[in-house]
Amino acid sequence: MKPTGSPRTACSRASSASLLRSSPLASSLTGALFGALLFAGGCSTRSAVSYAGEVGGELVHPEQVEELPAMPPDYQRLGSADARCRIVWQREFTPEWLSDVDCSEERLTRALAERAADVGGSALVEKRCYTAGGSRPEIVCQADIARSGGDDAELRYPSTPSATPRASEAWSIRVKYTREREDRRPARPAHNVSELPEQPVSHVRLGSIVTTCKAGCTEHGARSGLASVAARIGADAVVRGDCVRQADGWICTGVATGYEVDPRLDPRAR
Repeated sequence: MKPTGSPRTACSRASSASLLRSSPLASSLTGALFGALLFAGGCSTRSAVSYAGEVGGELVHPEQVEELPAMPPDYQRLGSADARCRIVWQREFTPEWLSDVDCSEERLTRALAERAADVGGSALVEKRCYTAGGSRPEIVCQADIARSGGDDAELRYPSTPSATPRASEAWSIRVKYTREREDRRPARPAHNVSELPEQPVSHVRLGSIVTTCKAGCTEHGARSGLASVAARIGADAVVRGDCVRQADGWICTGVATGYEVDPRLDPRAR
């Protein structure tokens, strides 16, 4: 095993204008949405997790990483990890990191598990999460990463990777949401947001969404970001979602829609 450190790196805010002008997507965008894409500058890969410690061969998939309250005697400590995100309160994003728009202990824990698996760990030990105050509060999760010290024969990295995008992709994805209605709707889980080819007659447009990354994300991750943003603003569906490749990254666009009369807010619609 070899020691390593992975401090977070600053991300440049270089404009993606030159990429967009050569894109087939540009001709189909409205002026407002095209402007949003120009504003949401690309970025190089930004580390989701700060890690200091040793690196070994991969043993398990991130979803198989255990959470343990204390270090077992037969485990080897590899190092320590720290993941954090800033809480975004506003309902219109110009632009923000997806990791901040969808800032939660769940996403931070998944990012820690991904890093643990990447460095050869099989467990997060003594994980603790807390909220740091201030004008822009942060959620912080920290843990020690450990590796089983016993027989590793049963710890096999699965041949079929998870269909879910890596949580850590959110630290490389910029999002912009431009609202078109003033009503506020309660947030919902992202898995409850549908992706539809056209807007249902029962729905109204809530606003436009753009997700973009210069590197460090997959198409699936950028597209899933549309649903994460839609969920945050209380939309029921993303309509006409589209993604195009731009150099080493992706740009995705979509329209957030919801019931004209939200059943969660108006009993007449239930």
